[in-house]
Amino acid sequence: MAGRRPSLRSGSRARPTDGPTGPRTVSIWPFLVGFLVLAGIGLAGVLLGYSTQSSNRQRLDVPQTTAGTTPEEAPGATVPVTLPGGASAPNGVSAVAVDGDVTTFSYPVPEALRSAPVDDAVLPATAVPTPDGGSLRVSVGCLRSAEEALARISVTEDPTAVTVLVVGVVPRAGVPCEPVTEPRSAELPLRGAVGARPVVVVEVGTPIAATPG
Repeated sequence: MAGRRPSLRSGSRARPTDGPTGPRTVSIWPFLVGFLVLAGIGLAGVLLGYSTQSSNRQRLDVPQTTAGTTPEEAPGATVPVTLPGGASAPNGVSAVAVDGDVTTFSYPVPEALRSAPVDDAVLPATAVPTPDGGSLRVSVGCLRSAEEALARISVTEDPTAVTVLVVGVVPRAGVPCEPVTEPRSAELPLRGAVGARPVVVVEVGTPIAATPG
C-alpha cells in the first residue's frame, strides 16, 4: 500500500552513536607505584646518609697515633755525651768538640757563677799518661777561690808534643782557696798513643780566650 510507513518494533532502542556518558573509573595503581618508588628513594637516601655519618664517626673514633719521644729526648732527660768515635765521654763532661788537632772537653759551669763578676783563667794542673799511653790523667788545683769551677780542658796532639790547657771560671771576689784542697781529676782519652812525645801543660797566667757561653 502506497505511503505506508514502516512500523517500529515494540521495545527497540536506537544504538548509541557516542561513548559512555557516565562517570569514568580511574585506577589507583599508577599512584601507588609512584608513591612506593618515591618512598624507596627517600629511604635509600636516609640509609646512605646514616651510613656516611657512621663511617665518619668510626674514623674519628680511631685512636690517633702521635710520635712520642724516646727517653733520651724526654724533657729533663740526660742525653749521653759521646766522643767522635762513638765511645762515651768521661764522667762530668758536658760536650766534646774537635777542631783539627785539638780536642776540647767542656764541663758545666754553675749559672750562679756565670752571673757574678768572673775571669776565665788557666788553672794549675798536672797531666801524666796512663800505662798504655792511650789516655791522660789530669789533676786540677785551685787558683784563687774555692768557688771557681772547671770550664774546659783542651788537648792538642801534634807529632812533636801533647799539650794540655786547663781553663776555669774564677770569681773576682770569692772565698779564697782552702789550705788543703783536694784536686779535681779527669782521665781523658787521646786520639793516638803518647809514645815518645812529651806532655806539656800550659802554665798559669797564660792569656787565653774567654770560655764560650
